[in-house]
Amino acid sequence: MSVNLTLQERLRQQHQAESETLQNLTKEQLNSLRSELNDIFQHELNTMRSDMRQQLRDTSKELRDNRQGLLNKFIIHRLAIPTLSTALILLVIYMSGWVVTLYQGRQIEENGALIRQQNATLANLANRTGGLDIVQETSGLFVVLPKEAKAEAGWKIGNNNALKITR
Repeated sequence: MSVNLTLQERLRQQHQAESETLQNLTKEQLNSLRSELNDIFQHELNTMRSDMRQQLRDTSKELRDNRQGLLNKFIIHRLAIPTLSTALILLVIYMSGWVVTLYQGRQIEENGALIRQQNATLANLANRTGGLDIVQETSGLFVVLPKEAKAEAGWKIGNNNALKITR
């Protein structure tokens, strides 16, 4: 039995040695794989960083290049168009007021001319009637003489009775 024990012991030791060797090889392979993966990860990380830096540089350059264009758009859309719109509205309001003023001025002139014409007609009528007024009241129809005038009865014009007015 001693031979069996030794054989068994040797097999166990051999198995243990192979197991340790296998574990060591597996650890080495895993360490090698980890190292390769870390290298790949670092390489990809560095590539991403450099790409991000390049995009940032490109974006900054594009913004610097387009700054004047953006400023022009801002000036046009935020300043020029509202200012021109306001000026146009004010111009329309001013022109409307000016047209109304011209119209009213012409109306005043026409009314003044009409008043002058009516005053002339009134003066002409006053000259033709000798300053007499005809007044209708509840007690009848009267002819009112101007101040300092007197009426003399007994006159006839054609077949009609008349009054002579003296001053």
